[in-house]
Amino acid sequence: MKSPKPNRLEAARLEKLQKVKDLGMDPWGQRFDDHIPISEARERCPEEPGTDGDTVRVAGRIMLRNNRGKLKFYHVQDWT
Repeated sequence: MKSPKPNRLEAARLEKLQKVKDLGMDPWGQRFDDHIPISEARERCPEEPGTDGDTVRVAGRIMLRNNRGKLKFYHVQDWT
């Protein structure tokens, strides 16, 4: 049994996937270890303004990106 012919949206996605593979890149990204939930990263934040806290790694989906000149703001959402 032959697989059905992909519609034009699926064909476009497959074409983009092939372009990424042709560039020698992993289309599914790399392994990302040692990340913590965003809620835990917020708890580690110092309450005093102007002080630096621990460096943390979080993972999530970028829901909003706002470029303000040299400043960049991101709204990142995860499962917490």
